[in-house]
Amino acid sequence: MAKKRRRKLDAYRKLYQSEAFSDWWEAYPRKVSKMDAYDAWENAVDAIAEVKGISKKYAAQWLQERTLMFAKSYDGKSKEFCPYPSSWLNGARFDDDPDEWQDKKITEFDVKSWRP
Repeated sequence: MAKKRRRKLDAYRKLYQSEAFSDWWEAYPRKVSKMDAYDAWENAVDAIAEVKGISKKYAAQWLQERTLMFAKSYDGKSKEFCPYPSSWLNGARFDDDPDEWQDKKITEFDVKSWRP
């Protein structure tokens, strides 16, 4: 039991010592499951660095830029449809076409279809 607790404490320390993750966390619009988000963020940064052939520092910066773009979009501003941070990262949603994040205008047909 003590080993498990020790690992958890070590993970929390690592979480709060990472300035790059803290910056990313502030940028992402939904604030839930921080520990899960940290694990997913670390994996995403590693994968981005490997695939793009860049350092982890630059991978974290690239991810930060994509996150800021997402946060300003319709999907990022919508609390109802904004995914949990870990889901967004694990699904590599940062690699989605940003046009898919843009404002979705409700048409007259859409409004009528939702009325009883």
